[in-house]
Amino acid sequence: MQRRRYSALTKMQLEAAFQADAANSCRTIFASRHGELHRTLGLLDNLIAEEPLSPAAFSQSVHNTASGIYSILTDNRAPSTSIAAGEESLPQALIEAYAQLYEDPTPVLLVFGDQPVPDIYTQFVDEISLPLSLAFVLKRYDETCTKPQLTLSQTREGRKISYAELVHSLSVTRPLAGNLGNYHWQLSFD
Repeated sequence: MQRRRYSALTKMQLEAAFQADAANSCRTIFASRHGELHRTLGLLDNLIAEEPLSPAAFSQSVHNTASGIYSILTDNRAPSTSIAAGEESLPQALIEAYAQLYEDPTPVLLVFGDQPVPDIYTQFVDEISLPLSLAFVLKRYDETCTKPQLTLSQTREGRKISYAELVHSLSVTRPLAGNLGNYHWQLSFD
């Protein structure tokens, strides 16, 4: 019954989060560039038409909707962070995960999701419009793992890389260097 009320973005993020199979007490980071823009636009349309606002739609129009619903469904009372940083949302979520893991070695569930903006906003974005959701359970390096070293800099020299290349390089422990978002990424392994 509840699932019918969730937006497409929330469903995508929850599906990715559940597939990651994190512990119920895992800290979470949810990131999205546009968040619940479709639901918010629907509420604005209701206001223009002078129609009443749905309390359920209103409560699920915030950027941390998926985070809140995930914590309710899993009874997860661990800290959760929501990131909205424009085109830098995924890199900033990775940086937040790194900072959290630096302070506390317990795993972190990172969930990123986005969907194409509504037609009325397409003139304001210059990006590939794909529905996308992914989730990682990240943990601090230990001696049994190959140690990754990630360096971000403002240098803009080198080829452009994609998030898919970054994820693939992490999974197969292959070095990678290039521009992603507003940063130059250098990934190496010990």
